[in-house]
Amino acid sequence: MKIKKALLSIAVISTLCIQQLPAFGADNNFAQAVLNSASATETLIDVWAGESKVTPSLSTVGGKTGWVTDKSNNESAKNIYCNVDDSYLFNNVESIGVSDSKLKGDAVEVAVEYYDAPAGLFSIIYNSVNNSLGWEKHITEAEYPVELTGTNTWKTHTFRLYDTRFANELNGADFVIKTYDRGDTSVNNEDVEFRNMYYTAGDITFGSITVRKIPIVADFISGCVGNIFTGTGEKQVTVNFENTTNKTVNTTVSYELVSVQTNTAVWNSSLNETFYPNQTARKAVTIPFEKYGTYILKISTSAADGVVSTEREFECSVVVDNENVRDDRFGVNTHLWESLWGGGKYTETLTDLVANSGSGWIRDSVRWGDYEKNAGEYKIPDSAMNAIDTAISKGINVLMILHGTNDIYKGAESFPYSTDVLDEFELYCENIARDLTGKVEIFETINEYHWQSLGADYYIEVLKATYNGVKRGNPKAKIVGFDLALVPVSFMTQVAQKGGLQYMDAVSVHPYSTSGNPDVSPLIDNMQSLKSLIDTYGGNQEIWMTELGWSNSINDWYTGNVIEDFSYEEAAAWQIKAYAHTIGRGTADKLLIYDFMNDNYDYGGKESNYGMIESHYAEEGVPFAAQQEYVSAAFMTKMLADAVPGNYTFTNNT
Repeated sequence: MKIKKALLSIAVISTLCIQQLPAFGADNNFAQAVLNSASATETLIDVWAGESKVTPSLSTVGGKTGWVTDKSNNESAKNIYCNVDDSYLFNNVESIGVSDSKLKGDAVEVAVEYYDAPAGLFSIIYNSVNNSLGWEKHITEAEYPVELTGTNTWKTHTFRLYDTRFANELNGADFVIKTYDRGDTSVNNEDVEFRNMYYTAGDITFGSITVRKIPIVADFISGCVGNIFTGTGEKQVTVNFENTTNKTVNTTVSYELVSVQTNTAVWNSSLNETFYPNQTARKAVTIPFEKYGTYILKISTSAADGVVSTEREFECSVVVDNENVRDDRFGVNTHLWESLWGGGKYTETLTDLVANSGSGWIRDSVRWGDYEKNAGEYKIPDSAMNAIDTAISKGINVLMILHGTNDIYKGAESFPYSTDVLDEFELYCENIARDLTGKVEIFETINEYHWQSLGADYYIEVLKATYNGVKRGNPKAKIVGFDLALVPVSFMTQVAQKGGLQYMDAVSVHPYSTSGNPDVSPLIDNMQSLKSLIDTYGGNQEIWMTELGWSNSINDWYTGNVIEDFSYEEAAAWQIKAYAHTIGRGTADKLLIYDFMNDNYDYGGKESNYGMIESHYAEEGVPFAAQQEYVSAAFMTKMLADAVPGNYTFTNNT
């Protein structure tokens, strides 16, 4: 198993526990439904089949009878609804005093017994103090689903949830055992449900559902965004323990620090603790971080009989301090003010993290339709202007992409723009360049235009509109042209032969490769071909790689196929190799990695998993946690930001 896949499991182990954990003890009460007949045997929980409460179908397999779901029936038997008795759990939330008034809910285990047939996929959606689904208040999904493996045995999967609300807000239920099918995989269907759920489907037989309160809850407080520490050595952190019971609990607390790079424990400690009824206790813990890298901190508690009552795992990392480093040859792509990155809410946090990566650039955009909402009225959104100003204040340059549709003009509702609205597009370019004078001096035109297959002649017209507009708005501004994926030399040659390079002060490409490794991918040959093209038809245009990255995706949401599957370790190493090729070999003048942060809308798909850091939306993991690529970027820029390239030797793909 690659480290990448191991870390995907580690990141959410606090939510999902594959094995069935032991009971907390004979005196620990629970809520349970045994699904051995159409009328389930229920203790402190009410269960029903489907939203419309249909009579459940029964199946006897492996010597046991259970409820079997019907994946073809969306509104009735596809899912199982569960409502825990309010006397056991109900709306037990309180403010924990943080700035966003986030609520703290109950910590519970939900153990689901199921028959492991050859095909099937299920998860739970539950009434939470959070709201990861967006379409209904206080509803969250356990991030990674359970996939049946075909052992033809009864198994139990235990979901550990630390943010439950359980106020009967999910159609009268507290949580739903939800099954999935492949759904509609149409590329153009924007209503595809749970795009990361494209696995083989099947009806599933469930035997029982058991809910228990977790008696001791541990929370790791590092004091650092994303648990990202700067500098090696001892770090003192705080662990909050909460005894959720009305009894005194004597327990052994164990700590273990695991290096993700080596998948081995590098430090551990344990001590005996006593937690009194309903007590919240803060414990100071000193952790020795001897090397830069990414880590998992494991925290567990066990009673005298060895029964585990808490098992949490937290991502953390150690990076070099880059307070005064900004590498003008290196940068990252961002979406600072777009909704999928919080709509500007996390600008201060994200720009701090970008700065400490040593990046000298961010690449972002103010789309046409967001800038001109009424014809002739131009205004940069406040969240975008704040992000631009914040980045600049931290010594980070901004490369602005000029693109986007605009519904107020016929012909601009979707790309490509009609020649009838190129004048309006040119005015967009002119006004935004004027508004950003003194802040943004370099603009890039039309992200990956060539996918539209409109040919070189039309592209030159779009490029000319961009160039003329920007130069009127700010004569000192520079235009980066092409901005094309996979280095399409043939198309670029057509543009160059028709005089298109006169409208570019620099050229940019996105040299992604399915092989990933810059040493063996077509990257070098393609970039040399581009350089030859510039030498033949151009002037002194710089060459920028404005997108290059490696997705750590599980699957492609359109097809369900496993794709690329690059590990975090590979991405970290290839980033340094790409920098060496760019700067040391002179392949390009600047390298901007795509993407800085994982997007929040699709945990499983390719497009959302290019980030150096985890999404702010990682409710079951650690928001903003660093991946190895972030650690390596910070170290690389620290060492090489001011380096002058010498002789370059390339032998045997190294």
